[in-house]
Amino acid sequence: MRLLTTCVGSFPLEFSKENVERVISDLYSIGIDYAPYPQLRSFIDMFLESLIKNEKLLIIKGKYIIKNVEELKLDFNILEIKEAEFSVSYLRERGISFKGLRAPITGPLTLAFQILTEPEGDPLKSSIIRDKELIFKFFIDYICSYINYFTNLGYDFIVLDEPILSVIVGAKKIMFNYSIDDLVEIYSKIFKNSRAKLNGIHVCGRLPKLLKEVLLHVDNLKVLDHEHKSVPENLEYYTKDDVERYDKFLSIGVVSSRDPEIESITEVESIVRRAYEKYGERLMFVKPDCGFAPLRSLKDYSLEKAYSIALEKLKNIKKVVDKLCNVFK
Repeated sequence: MRLLTTCVGSFPLEFSKENVERVISDLYSIGIDYAPYPQLRSFIDMFLESLIKNEKLLIIKGKYIIKNVEELKLDFNILEIKEAEFSVSYLRERGISFKGLRAPITGPLTLAFQILTEPEGDPLKSSIIRDKELIFKFFIDYICSYINYFTNLGYDFIVLDEPILSVIVGAKKIMFNYSIDDLVEIYSKIFKNSRAKLNGIHVCGRLPKLLKEVLLHVDNLKVLDHEHKSVPENLEYYTKDDVERYDKFLSIGVVSSRDPEIESITEVESIVRRAYEKYGERLMFVKPDCGFAPLRSLKDYSLEKAYSIALEKLKNIKKVVDKLCNVFK
C-alpha cells in the first residue's frame, strides 16, 4: 500500500475566501494526497455557529452558554462551513483534484466541554459534557448531520477532532462518569451511517492508557490520527497486533505544528521509517502532529512567516513520503 500525505486542517492565516483558496492552491502544488478544507477560524466557533444562529446558545463574556438544556433539539438546519464550500468551488472551477478530501469535524465531547450552563461556571463543574444523556440525545445526531453535509460536498475522509479525549480519559478511569462502553457507543453511533470512504479520529497529546480500549473497538473507524513528533512515546502506543486485529490504520505526526524550527528531511524520514518498521502496511498517512494554528501566536513572527514555515514542513513531509514509497514497495 502506498503511503499517503495529509494534514489536520488549521493554518496561521486570517479567514477570507482568498486565503482559503490560497491554502488549497499551495497544498495542491506541494502534492498533498488528502487535503483538508483550511480551518482559518476557531474549530470550536465553526461548529457551534449553527447553535448560536438558531438561538440554542448565547455568548456571554466570551463563553458559550446554553439557554435551555431541555430545549436543545435538532429542529433546525445546520449552517454551511464556508471554508469547505470555498475549497470545493475552487477545485471545481479550476478542474483540479486531490486523491481525496479530508473533512475535520470537531468532536461531540470537545464541543460539549466548551458549553456552560452559567457564565461564571467552571467547565469542570458546569460544562454540559457532564450531561451524558444530552450527548446521546443531541450531539450524536448533530455531528452526524455534519458528516452527511461534508460527504454530500464530496469530502471522502471524515475525521473527528476530539482533543478532549486525552484530557478526560486517564490510565484507570474516565472523567464525568463516562465508561469505556459509553465512549465506544458514542463514536460507533456517529460513524455507523457515514458514507465516507474513510473515517478517522484525531486525538493529540500523550495518549492515555484507557483510550486504546475505546478507539480500537469503535465500529467503522479506520484511521487513528495522533501526535508523534512532539510525543514520541505515542509511537509505541499501539502494537501491530492491535491494529491488525481490529482493522485500523495509523496516521502519524512527523513534524511539530507548534515549533517554528523546520525539521530536516533526515529527521522526518527517521520517524517514518520507525513507524513503518513497527506497523508495516498498517501505516497509511504521514502528516504534521496537529493543525498549524498555534504558529499564529509565535512571538516576532508575522502570519506570513508562520504560514511559510507550515508550508516548508509540509514540503519536507512530501519529499520523504515520495522517497520512501519507492523503498517500501
